[in-house]
Amino acid sequence: MKKILSFVILLLLIFTFSSCKGEDKVPNEVIAFENDFQTMVEKKDDTHLVKEDVSFDYSNFNESSENENKNILYFSYLLSWSTETHATKINGKYDYSKGYLNLENYFNKLKLEDLYFNDDYKIRPTSETIGFGIGTKSFENSNNKIVIVVIRGQGYNHEWESNIDVGVDGEHKGFSTAGEKVYKGIKEYLNKFDDKANIKLLVTGYSRAGATANQVGRLFNKELKDGTFTKVKKTNFYAYSFNCPQSSVEENDLTLYSNMYVYYSDIIYHLLPHFGFHSLGKEKKVTYEGFKDDFNKEYKGEFDSFKAAKLSFVPFGIKEVESDIKDFDSFYDKAFNMLYFSSDDSSVFTVDTRKKYNDNLKDALTYLMHLMFDVDQNYLIAFNNIDVLKDIGISNILRLFEKDSEVVYEIVKKQFDKNNLTYDDEKLKNMCNSFQSYVYSLYVKFQIDIVDVFASFAYNMKAIVAHHSLEGFNMMIKNYIKNN
Repeated sequence: MKKILSFVILLLLIFTFSSCKGEDKVPNEVIAFENDFQTMVEKKDDTHLVKEDVSFDYSNFNESSENENKNILYFSYLLSWSTETHATKINGKYDYSKGYLNLENYFNKLKLEDLYFNDDYKIRPTSETIGFGIGTKSFENSNNKIVIVVIRGQGYNHEWESNIDVGVDGEHKGFSTAGEKVYKGIKEYLNKFDDKANIKLLVTGYSRAGATANQVGRLFNKELKDGTFTKVKKTNFYAYSFNCPQSSVEENDLTLYSNMYVYYSDIIYHLLPHFGFHSLGKEKKVTYEGFKDDFNKEYKGEFDSFKAAKLSFVPFGIKEVESDIKDFDSFYDKAFNMLYFSSDDSSVFTVDTRKKYNDNLKDALTYLMHLMFDVDQNYLIAFNNIDVLKDIGISNILRLFEKDSEVVYEIVKKQFDKNNLTYDDEKLKNMCNSFQSYVYSLYVKFQIDIVDVFASFAYNMKAIVAHHSLEGFNMMIKNYIKNN
């Protein structure tokens, strides 16, 4: 009997020891530092530098990734904020060789090691690049490795062009191509760890980077499901995305994508569902009622009222109308229904399908983005003065609604030449004529409703833009964390 009892006790001890060993927890280690960032001021319209004391305990990663963790959420958001490309102008040209410097400084504050920044983070951004950085947090007497991947979501200039490349079918081409690059880079990085390492993997990003992180999560979860990737357990893989465009056509299986989170509040999130795109994982609408002004109380619009905004269109020969837009949701509904409207008339310029978008607007938008994000020349300077309207003349502005004229091209070309800006003449002409055809189609189909949307946007422009800014979204994220 004593032998049997001793044997049972021995088994219990072995089981207990094995269980404790297997539970190798991330130790409590708090990182505290001062975080500098720009934040919107609730009582004013301007921005100013605010210093915030930040602390994060790495033991938060002991919680399963399938449970939303508010500390990891805000930690991820701050990480996403640190990706602004660092470029130094030397002899009139920008040097991007240390484009990753801002993120590197943040990684150093977090005491991460084995830092890696991909080559795309060290060159001038193009439509083919995607910048990202990786760092690891190790602990003494622990097999845990926290691997943090942050994708660049700020200061990526011409990467913008891939944002509007939706592809012909399947996943959004621009975001999925970027996601595959990051995914491969992460897998190569993880190969340095032996099988004993208990890896906790966090992937995060804001805006374009958020969509890319969502695509990375899609690829990892598929491999985790079929067992072809064993370096990381599903409950140890965390994917947090913020204010990102929706980019996937796959079913949002919340069993498969239970470790992925998407937080959104703004106009960007609503852009692509009309093409069949959505995000993967748990979607969280982040709002802050105090952020609103008619939409918004603190963030004043460009005009004192909707009426004043409407009156600004009177000189263009358009009558003032009453607005039925009272909040963001009604603005989105009307604006996007107009943007993607359908028509059986082949002569009407629409973008309600991917094919029509690719045929009618993709090239025009691509060249527009190319001009807008050119750091060597400021093309917007050609239109930064209201006197431009006097130069153009009201009669020419009214001709913008004519179907077969090239008045937009003539106006833009004149302003570019006047400001000594260089451009590709053929691309500029195609861009202007495409936009003119589209605006004409909107005007013909919706008549006065288009003014309703334009004036609503003009009145609330600062509030709408603030919803996508990191500074404005920070207010809403904090409010979300506080009240959920």
